[in-house]
Amino acid sequence: MALKRTMLLLLLTLQWTLRQVKGQDSQVTCPFRAECILPCSFPPSIEEIIHWHFGLNTDQTVHTYYHKKDQFKFQIPRYSGRTSLFSSQIPRGNASLLLRNVTWEDQGRYQCYISTKQASQESFVVLTVKDEIPRVNISVKDHELMCSSTQTDPNPQLSWTTDPPSDMNAKTVISPESSGLFSVKSTLDFNKKQDTIYTCTIRSEGLEIRATLKQTVKSLQQDLILTCTDKEVINSSLTWTFNDDIILTYDNRTSHQKVSDQWRDHFSKRSLHNLNRTGTYVCSRQTSVHRMDYVLFRVEEPLTESPSEVHSGVKWSILAVLIILIIIIIIIISITVLVRRLKKSKAQDNRATRTSNNGTNLEMSPLHREPEKTLS
Repeated sequence: MALKRTMLLLLLTLQWTLRQVKGQDSQVTCPFRAECILPCSFPPSIEEIIHWHFGLNTDQTVHTYYHKKDQFKFQIPRYSGRTSLFSSQIPRGNASLLLRNVTWEDQGRYQCYISTKQASQESFVVLTVKDEIPRVNISVKDHELMCSSTQTDPNPQLSWTTDPPSDMNAKTVISPESSGLFSVKSTLDFNKKQDTIYTCTIRSEGLEIRATLKQTVKSLQQDLILTCTDKEVINSSLTWTFNDDIILTYDNRTSHQKVSDQWRDHFSKRSLHNLNRTGTYVCSRQTSVHRMDYVLFRVEEPLTESPSEVHSGVKWSILAVLIILIIIIIIIISITVLVRRLKKSKAQDNRATRTSNNGTNLEMSPLHREPEKTLS
């Protein structure tokens, strides 16, 4: 009996060890008091059972789901009201956990266990909580695009991507700061084509933050409206700038809005209207602690011709009219001459015909014959 228990214990230990080394732990970094998503996925199936546990002890239940609904009765008190799954995405194989109001006690290793009618699996996520997540900034100056961030962990990795893909020659510099952390800055030549979307991604110590820039060109018109986004995003912040000067800030979490006095009449529902200035307008929107979205608007004067171009255009227009008139006159003269020639030719033909007819008539008529001489 003791031998059987020993063998069973060894077997369970071996199974646990194999499961531990089966896959590499996912690393997630989130800011204190923010929302955090712990990723977990599985092959879609039916009869899903999902268990999230904290640490190595399975009695610390963070979240449980089965029979198509959450089972909060098993949840330990300190996670009460702070967890949820993406229910609509569970049939598609998404078992990620949303953890709200992250605290220092939430740091550690989480187990995601999933059982379906077809199979079962588990994966692990290590959560790190930080005072503040560094922010990625994108700025445009002349023909140069710059992506930068400060207070990053050692060895930050910065990368650029574009949509559609394009060749890029970026210059990246990493510098130490007095705090012991690092700053990173990268620049590249800026293509002003408005169909190009730029994305800058910084990775460091399990943290991934990114910023995306989309640009468009607008013509300054009375009814011009610049809109950053078509829909509200929960827990987001928004900033409008004009030529690098901040003209509006808005925090969706507190509904606090601050508008520059000289721009107060140009804002409505965080959109710009009734604009009378050309320049570069940028809307930056923080959609999550890990993502920044930028929309750059180049507002330009309506396309008008310069005085020299107008003068040149008038000159060519007059010349074209003169040429057309000359051609018309030539055509009229040609037609007139042709008609006269035709009339003259016809008149000559008529006279010739009459002369010929008269000659013929004289020869045929007996009244015009000479009298015959008689012999006396």
